[in-house]
Amino acid sequence: MKSESLKHVRTMRDLVNSLEVCLKRRVATHNSLSSDESVKELVSEESLGREDKLVLEKERRRLRDFYNKVEKSQNRLLQLRGKMAHVIRKNKALMKTRKELQDEIRPVKHEPK
Repeated sequence: MKSESLKHVRTMRDLVNSLEVCLKRRVATHNSLSSDESVKELVSEESLGREDKLVLEKERRRLRDFYNKVEKSQNRLLQLRGKMAHVIRKNKALMKTRKELQDEIRPVKHEPK
């Protein structure tokens, strides 16, 4: 009679998560499959023409402006959150005061059920 014991039991050490899979092999995207090896070489800025340098400078300016706008927007959001938190705290304190005043005027009657 053959042994029915498991030949290989998979443990947690045998499992591979998706991050480890990606680190071990590159994902074959359409762009990576169709690109030519000669295109993959980096081009230095000295070899670029005048028009290309202007395009790069324009792109740098656009990116810098974008990040400045994002930072300004985040600062505005933080200010609005601070204002809203202040309003919420004020309203809670006001509701607490109103409840205390109502309890002073009209005490709560506890009736057994």
